[in-house]
Amino acid sequence: MLPSDLDEGLDLRTLRAALDEDVALVVLSTVSYRCGALLDMAEVNAAARQVGATVLWDLSHAVGAVPVELAATGADLAVGCTYKYLNGGPGAPAFLYVRQEVQSRLRQPIQGWFGQRDQFLMGPRYDPVPDLDRFQVGTPPILAMATLDPRRWTCSPRPASTGYARRAVASAS
Repeated sequence: MLPSDLDEGLDLRTLRAALDEDVALVVLSTVSYRCGALLDMAEVNAAARQVGATVLWDLSHAVGAVPVELAATGADLAVGCTYKYLNGGPGAPAFLYVRQEVQSRLRQPIQGWFGQRDQFLMGPRYDPVPDLDRFQVGTPPILAMATLDPRRWTCSPRPASTGYARRAVASAS
């Protein structure tokens, strides 16, 4: 835990002073919900990478309010919600960003049938797909997703879940 100013947010000098080889994961919000202070994602990602740490960005107070450039800033991981500034409302889907180069290295601790290579095998071993779809757990909330831009439903080069969601929404309408 690092101290941050209520009006200015986290000082990057404080973060840099805390980073060393013992730090594996840095978890930060891009925008401070209390004061609106905006962190420099590129600078934080670079500082963490210098000591071998990964940054997990919380975009809940940023997405829909300020520009977010995950690839351009070198972000590895990000999570967020659609109920705040994307106006998704209660029960709206959350989202996950995992840089393509690290997708196959990360293990999904909550294994679900939508992340399984052979989705309907239901065998004794979990065999995750090699891309971003491995982080899917179960059936997506089809009605909640219907209001979102379908081009943003998946970042994987193989839009398996997007196709499923489109077919499900089309058949429900």
